[in-house]
Amino acid sequence: MELTLKQKTAFGIGAVGKDMVYALSASYVMYYYQDVLGLSASFVGVVLMAARFFDAFNDPFMGVLVAKTRTRWGRFRPWIFSGTLLNALVHRDYSFSGSIIINVNDSKMEFISLGGLLPGLSTEDIRLGVSQPRNKKLAEIFHRLRLIESYGTGIRRIFKLYASCPVQPSIEATTNAFRIVLPNMNAASAGKENAAESKPAAPVITPQMKIVLDYLKEYGEMHDEDLQELLHIKKTRAYLLTRQMSEEGLIEVVGRGAEKKYRLK
Repeated sequence: MELTLKQKTAFGIGAVGKDMVYALSASYVMYYYQDVLGLSASFVGVVLMAARFFDAFNDPFMGVLVAKTRTRWGRFRPWIFSGTLLNALVHRDYSFSGSIIINVNDSKMEFISLGGLLPGLSTEDIRLGVSQPRNKKLAEIFHRLRLIESYGTGIRRIFKLYASCPVQPSIEATTNAFRIVLPNMNAASAGKENAAESKPAAPVITPQMKIVLDYLKEYGEMHDEDLQELLHIKKTRAYLLTRQMSEEGLIEVVGRGAEKKYRLK
C-alpha cells in the first residue's frame, strides 16, 4: 500500500523528540571522549564511523526481520519478550545475589527482577515512559549496542500492543523487586469467552504454606525476617511465597518496606 505524504510526515514526527534529545547528548560526545577520557580524535572518529556503518546494515535488517517474523505468538511478541528480558537485566539491583525469575505458562509470561523502583518513581511514572536507569554504565553499553533505546518507550509500546486485548499487562513494584506480567493474548480471548463456564480452583496448600498458616493462627502476624527464619529460606523465595499466598487469598499484606506484615485473611 502506498503511503501518503501526510502519513510519512506523521511517522517521521514521532521520532523528532527522541532524536532531539539524542542529538543534544551526541554533540558533546567528541568533547567527552577527547578532553575527559583522553582518547585520540582519529580513534574516536573510526569508532563512530564503524557504528554508523553497522547501523546502515543492522537497522534495515532488523526491520525486515521483525516484518518477516512468523511464530505461533505472532510477529512482535518474541521481540516483546526479548525487550522485557533486556530491561530486567539493565534495571535489576545487583547487590542482591538472587536470580531474575522468568515464569512462562499457557496464560502468561512473568518477569521478576530484583530491585524496586528508584526513590521518587511510581509504576504510573513507568507506564508514562519515565526512564531512570539504576545501572547507568550498563544501560549505556546496551544502548550503544542498539539493544535498548533508553528513552522509556518500551513499556508504552508493550501496552499499546495490548490495547485490544481483554487482559492487560500488569506492573507491580515493591521495595526490593519489580514484576511485570505479559498475558497470552490468545488465552486471554479464549478465557473471556469461557468465563461463565469456568469455576475458580481451590488453592493448593504446600507444606511451606501450611507452616506459615499455622504460625499466623498461633501468633496473628509475622514479618519477612520471621518468615525467612521459620522456613530457612532467602528473601527472593520468601517474596514469591508470600505473593502467591496473597494472590490465592490465604494471607493479606499490611504495610510496606521494613514495616510490612503478613496476616491471615
